[in-house]
Amino acid sequence: MERRRGSAGQGPGWWGRGGPSWSEQHGGPPVRSALTLRLVLAAFGLLLWGGASLWVAAAGGPTWLLLLTAFAAVGFAVDLVVVARRKRRGEPG
Repeated sequence: MERRRGSAGQGPGWWGRGGPSWSEQHGGPPVRSALTLRLVLAAFGLLLWGGASLWVAAAGGPTWLLLLTAFAAVGFAVDLVVVARRKRRGEPG
């Protein structure tokens, strides 16, 4: 097997060809994405950090802490939307 690294403008090298996974090469089932787990973790993170953000705002905490918790909550919300769209498209996991 030729192992050649890709260079700029030529696409991925040998690692990005999309061949069978190690599991498939050795008789195992195809590798599946853990989208459901990622969806659950994103929902948990959104609830946790959204709640923390509301708690800091209600307690009159420092602005930097409010921004930090709100930023984390928004990140989890974006991840939740992305994963939900991927699952709705029919991707396995």
